[in-house]
Amino acid sequence: MRGWTFLLAGPIVWTVQFFALYGIASIFLTSTTTRVLAGLVSLACLAAIAWLFVHVRRSQPVDDPDAWMHRVSLLGIGVSAVAVFWQSLPALIA
Repeated sequence: MRGWTFLLAGPIVWTVQFFALYGIASIFLTSTTTRVLAGLVSLACLAAIAWLFVHVRRSQPVDDPDAWMHRVSLLGIGVSAVAVFWQSLPALIA
């Protein structure tokens, strides 16, 4: 069960950020508040992803048959970090 948690943690953080940004953009439209809130949500999600990366990296088994799950988890966390950063670019550029 713990392996599935690691596998899905990165994409779940990305999903939370995705819905939060679109919710913020729908409510506040194009104001300074939108950019500030989007930046804060993105920073919080990037911090969560960094914590997940460190946590998964530290708990990696040496000779475990399920070691591939940890590598795939790290890959998913990395892809999620890129996605969170990419989605936060419009708020940072505008």
